[in-house]
Amino acid sequence: MALKSLIKVSVDEAPQTWQPGAQLSFAATGKAPICTIFSNDGQRAFVSLNPSGLAIVDVATMSLQNVLATDGFVACGMVKSTDGRTITLAAGGGGGHLYRLNTATEQLSDLGVLGAVDWHSFNMVPGGTIGFGTVPRGDELRIIDLRGNGASTLATLALHPSPGTASDQPDNMGISADFVYVSLRMSGKLAVVNFPKRTVRYVQLAPAAPAINPANCTGCAAYGVTVRG
Repeated sequence: MALKSLIKVSVDEAPQTWQPGAQLSFAATGKAPICTIFSNDGQRAFVSLNPSGLAIVDVATMSLQNVLATDGFVACGMVKSTDGRTITLAAGGGGGHLYRLNTATEQLSDLGVLGAVDWHSFNMVPGGTIGFGTVPRGDELRIIDLRGNGASTLATLALHPSPGTASDQPDNMGISADFVYVSLRMSGKLAVVNFPKRTVRYVQLAPAAPAINPANCTGCAAYGVTVRG
């Protein structure tokens, strides 16, 4: 991120060797690349940028094709559909500004804003009909209706087992079947959410953080969540 460069790495999985290759600098744009999703054929990389924007990169030549404007920072809140035809993403502007990218036409459709007090992560079920967004300062999880051409809030669940304001701060998420697993970066808990039933229970993972830097999660008591397939 500090170098504002995207680096292609060649990997040989058998001997477990990694070889850095061509680089694409974003310094001229004043933006830093964060997370990447590839097209099904691997020829396009769709890269979120800080503080805003989505870059389209030709992988073979490592050249920048376009930068699509977004309403704030997308971070890693991008999810490709199971058929690879679309990528749904959420930026921080408007307290959750949802977009859908057509990977064939490379056109970005605006799905609307949710109006939360702030925004961090986005994820969705494999079928793409329901999404989830975390609201750290609101200590809440948004359940989002993604059917049709717009996004709207189906439900707002409080993920706030600790006293005080913004004392839990929901952050990253993993999804499996009817459950969403949400890290609470401040309190060090894992929220286990049954989203059809709208029920929540908590697992303590680590001591509460005395302070965190939300820009890079330095000091976070809990952060990443991955569901093993």
